[in-house]
Amino acid sequence: MIDEEESCCMCGTTKFIGRINLGEKFYCNACQRKITDEYGPDYFKPCSQSEFFESMVSHMKKHDDDDEPPSMFKSLRRTLREIDKEKRKEK
Repeated sequence: MIDEEESCCMCGTTKFIGRINLGEKFYCNACQRKITDEYGPDYFKPCSQSEFFESMVSHMKKHDDDDEPPSMFKSLRRTLREIDKEKRKEK
């Protein structure tokens, strides 16, 4: 479920939004295209793979304590933790 804060920072739509390089602001596909057309493909700061994963982990930790229904990442993490625990018990 998308929160009110998770809307395009330019037009306010909540459909087809995403964060560029896991930044803090959300952009819809139309606004991303407008920015790229006007300012070029180098407008958004590129990030390394490690920066991307660090940002993803911090975002997941920030939303880990929410009372939202489990997301795909939460379910995946929970499943991986359970598998890890079972493997440790078998050893």
